[in-house]
Amino acid sequence: MSLSEVPEDARRLLLVRPVRNPEVEWEEDPRTHRITLVYPKEFSAGERALKRVFRAVEEIRRPLDEPGSDIWRMCDGEHDIADICTEVDARYKESMEPVLKRVSDFIKLLADRGLVRLRREPSEAEQEAA
Repeated sequence: MSLSEVPEDARRLLLVRPVRNPEVEWEEDPRTHRITLVYPKEFSAGERALKRVFRAVEEIRRPLDEPGSDIWRMCDGEHDIADICTEVDARYKESMEPVLKRVSDFIKLLADRGLVRLRREPSEAEQEAA
């Protein structure tokens, strides 16, 4: 199937480029090459008052599995979702099927948590009009 045969809404999704939030720190385990994301925990007003009393943890440390680590590395603004899906499919084959759904769901989760932002590339028509 060529890109022109893909429905327009799916084509737009494939061209989105996820970009890591620069405020999110990340560590790579040198042995396993898995990523752990480190970012500040957001507290509600009530939680802020209680955090001093209970000495709440101020940061979240979220370890990623191997596919998640690979996807995180590709969230560099250079790779669009089509690129990421192609790489994930080549590396993990059937274990990541359906690849588009699993990759896009993971990237959406990262975006919903503010860990990445999604940059949409203008369509050819939008580029020509500019």
